[in-house]
Amino acid sequence: MKGYVDAAPVEVRGDLKKIAPYLEMWTLMKDGQDHTGIRTFMNLGFNANVIHSLRGLIQQSTDELLDRVHDQGHMDGCRDFVFLPRRSERT
Repeated sequence: MKGYVDAAPVEVRGDLKKIAPYLEMWTLMKDGQDHTGIRTFMNLGFNANVIHSLRGLIQQSTDELLDRVHDQGHMDGCRDFVFLPRRSERT
């Protein structure tokens, strides 16, 4: 991250320095044993068997989200599908 922040335009470096500590916590920003340890831990609960067991819930959620926009004839991928509606907006 240091090289990234230092290479950024001067006018945004201050903002990047504020968020860099949070970005450095991401698995993608880890190297060597830190990265391997996090990946190993994540794979305990996020692997093919776990994902497969969620297939029914994923399908149900997908169907519900698509049903909400079906009559519109179009959808905005982020607004209508990626982000779940707030409870007060659900029908």
